[in-house]
Amino acid sequence: MKAAPVLELENLAPTIMNDANALLSEFYDSSWSLLIKTLTPRKSGDGYKEDFKIVIYKEDSPRDFDFLSGGQKIMVESVLRQAIKLVNQSQKSDVGIAFCDESDGNFDPDNAQTYYNMLHHVHNEGSLHNTFVITHRKELINQLDQKIILENGAITIEC
Repeated sequence: MKAAPVLELENLAPTIMNDANALLSEFYDSSWSLLIKTLTPRKSGDGYKEDFKIVIYKEDSPRDFDFLSGGQKIMVESVLRQAIKLVNQSQKSDVGIAFCDESDGNFDPDNAQTYYNMLHHVHNEGSLHNTFVITHRKELINQLDQKIILENGAITIEC
């Protein structure tokens, strides 16, 4: 996998951050936001150094990622992943496929539905050809347009 050059990452960070915050606000809770910092002050006080740090806020108060609940961590990770997907697609540098492997496992039923709504939005807005969702939640499976179901060793395809 080719790594993104620092300059490209620095230039894309505001767009990724804006898209992620828009997804957080629209699909989760407007009290959540994140900030992507690409420069931090040097300890010596002499200028800045390149960095890439994501700061998560809840009601304007910074939160340590390590102390978020499992569902909150998945929310932040999935929003960032989907924001990056939107940026890649807008730059025509994406293959148009998304994979979500049991990403909804730590969500309560309401947040699982919100997560699915966000995936559906990104699928449509990002002009994705395929979004593969692996889940055990029947209520989400029933909302999918096409399904490949593996159950009791048998594969069923529903279109």
